[in-house]
Amino acid sequence: MHTTKGKILLALLVTSMIAVAFSIHPSYSAPAPTIYLDPSSIVDLTKTPGVLFNVTVWLNEGTDVGSFQINLFCDPGVLNITRAWIPSWDNEYIFKGKFVFTPPPAFRPGEVQIGDLIVSGTTATFTTPKKLAIIEFEVMGTGRTTLLINNAGTYIQNSNLEEIPVIKADGYFDNRPPSKTATVYLDPLKKTDPTLTPSSTFTWDVKILDADKLVSFQFKLSYDQSILNVNNAVLTSFFPGTPTVSIDNVLGLLTFSASSPPSSVSGNGILATVTFHVVGLGRSTLNLTDVSLTDEFGSPQDYWPIPQPSGTFNNVLMASLFVDPPEVIDPTLLPGSLVSINITIDDVEGMYGYAFKL
Repeated sequence: MHTTKGKILLALLVTSMIAVAFSIHPSYSAPAPTIYLDPSSIVDLTKTPGVLFNVTVWLNEGTDVGSFQINLFCDPGVLNITRAWIPSWDNEYIFKGKFVFTPPPAFRPGEVQIGDLIVSGTTATFTTPKKLAIIEFEVMGTGRTTLLINNAGTYIQNSNLEEIPVIKADGYFDNRPPSKTATVYLDPLKKTDPTLTPSSTFTWDVKILDADKLVSFQFKLSYDQSILNVNNAVLTSFFPGTPTVSIDNVLGLLTFSASSPPSSVSGNGILATVTFHVVGLGRSTLNLTDVSLTDEFGSPQDYWPIPQPSGTFNNVLMASLFVDPPEVIDPTLLPGSLVSINITIDDVEGMYGYAFKL
């Protein structure tokens, strides 16, 4: 952000036209007045490059207001500040009918300074909102930006040119289309292989579908440390960023995060490849949790709920027979109602027959 180099209300002009008396700052026990933008939040997909729109700057109330300055910043890649003016003809203007000095607005890329000063007559005191300035923007690109007025270059002053405490409420612009809902999952969902005996290694991929301008992500992956340990976890060419990896084979937890690829990533691909070391025999569930996806605008990307467990490993061929769902709780199932369940078998090979009692 560019820091204002000085107030546009020039001291030489002020001292030549006004006798400034030194006094103690007044005491403000009531809530401070507020400078705000209208509209304050602009979220509109129709605001495409080339579209012009205005934002009005207001002060909700004031006592003994003799001058003001608005210093607004925005992202010049998203918005260009094309014009700014004082609505002196408007009956709602703060200094309507006053004798004022109005310096021309000052522009820099993504910044404008505009203000006004009473040089003769009474200052402004009011209890209903008054307009300060109108600023015109041209949309330059797709994105979001704060319309920042909460800075030292935005202020109001009293008749003694002392700053009056004021709240400065920033605005917001966003013309981005809604992001897709991603799917984050383990591939394969299940790995059953009796040849993966202790001391063997194998890999498992954490994948994503419908990544949308992704610039960072994180996840945790838990596993049974008596069956599996993690050797390492790496990024792939889909997301060539900078990873941070934490492996805790005592707890059975991998924490993985990555950020800062050369450009944002969209589409389908492998987020990370995890290398496991087999340390025991049996079955281990894998749970993918605490997933976070962030797009190039710093906003979170939604993702579909991840099933738990997210994956299973088994290096012992021991068939399991179970009821699916394991329980049925439904107060609408009254006497006479019908209900269905599945009897499911897993981890079986070469089956030629079965029997069970329920």
